[in-house]
Amino acid sequence: VWLERADNHANWGNTLAITTAGVTAKTPDPAGGKIIRDANLVLIVKDIVKSKTAVDSLVKKHKAYYSNETYNNTDYEHNGYLTIRVPAENLDALIAEIEKEIGEVYNKSINARDVTEEYIDLDTRLKNKRNYLNRYTELLKQAKTIKDILEIQTKIRELEEEIESTTGRLKYLTNQVNFSTLSLQLSKINEIYLDPDKGNFGKRLK
Repeated sequence: VWLERADNHANWGNTLAITTAGVTAKTPDPAGGKIIRDANLVLIVKDIVKSKTAVDSLVKKHKAYYSNETYNNTDYEHNGYLTIRVPAENLDALIAEIEKEIGEVYNKSINARDVTEEYIDLDTRLKNKRNYLNRYTELLKQAKTIKDILEIQTKIRELEEEIESTTGRLKYLTNQVNFSTLSLQLSKINEIYLDPDKGNFGKRLK
């Protein structure tokens, strides 16, 4: 039986025969589904600085961290954009406390994406590629001609690149499943826009 790649690449020679018995890996049976949950939350606050300080405490409490912070001020409002990475099991509790303690909820959304099928497929492919890599490594030790050695080395390099790529994707999915992303916007509308009497040009200029 000619050694074939798990992704159905074409056979590459008639001189490198090897059995593939036992190469195909069994599909893993994960303990639970792989769900990526993300949330967006917009709050109207009275003070950006104090609200940010309060969020800092909640982030620390729920073992989360900031992956990005951006602030901008306009004539109309002050905004703070915070990207928070939080352990998936703490996402709901963190949102609940932010809603309760920080400000008035203006907009909120929570999204869930099931990546179980992709995760299982990648995990199975990775096991197969590693098994094939082991077979090619053993075959390299048995190669007798320069042609065979070069062909096997080429296949080994291709497999190593694919294994690295697949491993990277699995790590990314695992990280996204384990840590949810909360995009939090803190907004403070300038006082002159809340009171019509303060909106005239003279008062604004002053």
